[in-house]
Amino acid sequence: MDGRSPDPRGAGGCETGICERTPESVRYRGYALEDLTEHCCFEEVAHLLIFGELPTAAQLSQLRDLLARFRPLPIEIRDLLRALPTNLPILDVIRTAISTYGHFDPVEGDSTEALQRRGIWLMAASAAVVTARARIVRRQELLEAKAGLGYAAQILHQIQGEAPPAGAERLLDSLLIVYAEHSLCADTRVARIVESTGADLVSALVGAIGAFKGTRTGGADERVSAHLEAFESIEQARHQAREAGSSNAGVPGWVLPGGAADGGRAEVLEARLRTFAEEKGLNRTLEFYDAVKQGAADCSPAPCPTIDFPGVLAGRALGLPTNLLAPIVLTARVAGWSAHYLEQHAQSSAPELPNRYAGPAARAFAPMAQR
Repeated sequence: MDGRSPDPRGAGGCETGICERTPESVRYRGYALEDLTEHCCFEEVAHLLIFGELPTAAQLSQLRDLLARFRPLPIEIRDLLRALPTNLPILDVIRTAISTYGHFDPVEGDSTEALQRRGIWLMAASAAVVTARARIVRRQELLEAKAGLGYAAQILHQIQGEAPPAGAERLLDSLLIVYAEHSLCADTRVARIVESTGADLVSALVGAIGAFKGTRTGGADERVSAHLEAFESIEQARHQAREAGSSNAGVPGWVLPGGAADGGRAEVLEARLRTFAEEKGLNRTLEFYDAVKQGAADCSPAPCPTIDFPGVLAGRALGLPTNLLAPIVLTARVAGWSAHYLEQHAQSSAPELPNRYAGPAARAFAPMAQR
């Protein structure tokens, strides 16, 4: 395996060395996703994506120092988050806030080093926007970042108001890692195409956020959550999963064999979810998971879970509102989008999307009086 897309033209007309995704596995710059979730915090993986290598202890410390420096929101962005109607979808708010925040970019220049630092700034900025907006809509005071907390723990602290236990931080770390990069998916292609026009990183990320907020991508978790909330019992969950799969209606968060390759990401996150749920005594979470899993397994052909199914349950186990899961995931995707922007920036040609004209054949022009 050389890490190249098997069909560069169909995948947006480019090759990438960032993420290799097959039906069986996912690798970030050559490293197996299982190893990264087992041994790394999210900041290490963000460094791997943006800089190309896993960090040394000194490099990880420098990255965390940058995140801490960039985390505080300017008063103008805080005022914007307060001014926007509270009933707006939070992904719309993030898109608007990041676009506006671009006018306060603290990083100068467009060298590779400057672009890398700008990607780190946008990681910190997106997390700060998400956590601030989460408290504003609940009419709570904004919380400043707490010194010494990692990226995942800081998110939980600034949303929930207290430093999370180690198990919760570890689960969110894993959630961020498995969602951080998805190869040449739609939102990533948007970021690369925007870069190919010569536009700045903020513009590329605003475009990517617009693609991510579509119901087929970042909105998928809400469909899974709505499906789970309809269950009144464990047996009903098992029965409805079996019925949905057998009737070809589809089980939200599951795909039939041959569908979109997940690369085992769901299984990686499921293992972390089980560990956390068992430690915290969240037996009902696991019972629902296993019931749906068993019901789906009884279908023929049996569907496979996507990352959204354990992702929603992980968010619930962490005590996060459903509408915050996609925004939190987005903060991780910023690292992946930034990596792709940098990779596209280093390439000399723009990505070519396949196109075919499907309109009318040549027609004779008719003057107004003859139409």
